[in-house]
Amino acid sequence: MRLDRYFLFASAACAAAACGGGTRPEIPATAPQMQAPVSPAWTSPGPMIYVACRNGQVLGFVRTSTGNVAPVRRIEGGYTMLTTADGLAVDGAGRVFVANDADSSEVFQFKPGATGDVAPNNVITGAVANHTRTEGLALDASRNVWVSGWATNSILEYAAGAYGNVTPMAIIRGSNTMLNGPTGMAFDSAGNLYVSNTYAASILVFPPGANGNVAPIASIGGSKTNLNWPEGIAIHAGTVVVASYNGHTIEAFPVGSNGNVAPQWSIAGSATNLSAPVGLTVDAAANVWVSDATNKAIYEWNHGVHGNVAPSATIAGSKTLLYDPLGLDIP
Repeated sequence: MRLDRYFLFASAACAAAACGGGTRPEIPATAPQMQAPVSPAWTSPGPMIYVACRNGQVLGFVRTSTGNVAPVRRIEGGYTMLTTADGLAVDGAGRVFVANDADSSEVFQFKPGATGDVAPNNVITGAVANHTRTEGLALDASRNVWVSGWATNSILEYAAGAYGNVTPMAIIRGSNTMLNGPTGMAFDSAGNLYVSNTYAASILVFPPGANGNVAPIASIGGSKTNLNWPEGIAIHAGTVVVASYNGHTIEAFPVGSNGNVAPQWSIAGSATNLSAPVGLTVDAAANVWVSDATNKAIYEWNHGVHGNVAPSATIAGSKTLLYDPLGLDIP
């Protein structure tokens, strides 16, 4: 069970000190940039994978990395305003979106190639924005930003480019939704939203345009599913892939599954090294990538590798700077 859910963190000043010190910058009321250090011109070192860490940093690794290797991108420090980086998504242009799972619950966006102690170029936060204790974050085909609130049992949608204290385009919330600790989110090719319903050990599916106190159109859950505290989720080529945190497994289901159904395939067993899988993504070649919070590691399984098998690649060790890695994504 993720203990960070049950312990609220110290004041913003303490959180700022933990991630590099300094005074937390004020969020401007309009979109112009804060006066802060900027990243050097962006030159991509190759295909990347990004991970958010609970100690307030976002790390980027070259996707061919393995072993105890240093990140080539590191967003961290007082100007970033990150205190508890959790949900993460990267769009096709390389913009990094991060859900800050703290009392202030911001969503930050960083420019492509951002690294160092740099200010975000976009922030969604405030009473009107209406999110609290954010965790999951996803982008839909229109680049609208979706955020899950595990403490408020809600899913919120913001327009692409939304800034500041803005009203969500949609809020999925209420008893009919069956939401109970929503975390990871992903979209299928038809625009249906799949949500890891963590506390209820299920996956809920909502149709395009869902808003308000609406029932899901499908729910994957029950003893046959092997789901136990599902978190990270991704959809690739008609397959829903889920990280089961307390089950120490990866489970996969065909898109369109409903009810108490057995997984199509699993990655499970002692050889996998899985202890606390949280973040999950699938790359264009159908390789599965997982962040493991307890082992402070990123694991990769090549396409078609299932069962009780060792990862095809592992990123772990002191040089990686991985600390409770959570959200994970590939541009």
